[in-house]
Order: sequence, then structure tokens, then C-alpha cells
Amino acid sequence: MSSSAPTPWPGPRRRLGPLTAIGGVEPALAIADVASRHVRLTAASVTRHLGETALDVVPWDDVAGLALHLPTTRWPHPLLPEHLLPILVGVLGGGAPASESPPLSVEIATAEGVRSWALESHYTAGYRRGDAQRAVRLLDHLTSTPSSRALLSHPLELLSRLSAIARGGG
Repeated sequence: MSSSAPTPWPGPRRRLGPLTAIGGVEPALAIADVASRHVRLTAASVTRHLGETALDVVPWDDVAGLALHLPTTRWPHPLLPEHLLPILVGVLGGGAPASESPPLSVEIATAEGVRSWALESHYTAGYRRGDAQRAVRLLDHLTSTPSSRALLSHPLELLSRLSAIARGGG
């Protein structure tokens, strides 16, 4: 017997590093953990969220610049240290390893000044460098090329394309 737990947002989703494509009625590209503090990018705005609750909205027309600060890791997969370090500490003895996520934030420059929003990472170790670089380049492109923001209306397709590029397929 299989049962699927309801998700807190309608529609399909897809992840690539810090980016999550949220489909459905209100498609968006989220940065950081969508179950906690994250930012959603739509064709119309940049919105700070806590789970499903929108906390602050900045229309793209008001955005003069965006800077994404992502922690990175040298591990081949960010989940490895979360699973391996507690085992190593248990075998070798010692205190519990720190499990606090490294700082992750986005800064939004507007005519009124710079807003800094703290976000929640998916991993305590940070993101793969390539995934972090792709996310930063995408944000730079969306900021500098307003016509590209139309891609945010189709976040699943956008992340599928980024995934293909990451695999070397385009």
C-alpha cells in the first residue's frame, strides 16, 4: 500500500543545488530550503518566505542588484558529512560534530537601500561549488537581463535545462 504525503505547495518540484523549481498555480524558482527561510523568484518579483508564508515582496522593477552568498563544500555530495562525521566521531570518540548550517543569504539592492535576507541551507556542509556557481550566475543573468525573467514562469523547464548543462548535455 502506498500513500503519498501532501506537499506544502501545489504542483511538481525539482531541485538543483540551492535551487528548487516550484510548479503549479504560482510557479517560482526558490533559493534555499522551501520548508524554512527561502526566497522565491517569479517573473514579477523577489519574495522572502518562511515556508509557505510570504514575508517581504520586492518587485523586479525595484531591484537594482542581487547578491547571493552560498556556502560551498569540497565533499562530492553535501549529504556525506552529515552521515559520515557522526559515525567517525562515534568510532574515534570525541564530542558531537557541529550541525549548524553555514550562513546563506541574499542581498537585494533597491533605491531605498540594501536588504539582507538570511536563508536556510538544505545541507550543513554547504552546496557543491558547481551548483553554487550556477545559481549565482543565473541570479546575475536575471538581474542584468530583465527579459530573461520570463523564464521564471516555467521553473521546471528552467531547472531541467540547467541540469542538462551541468551534466554536459548542452
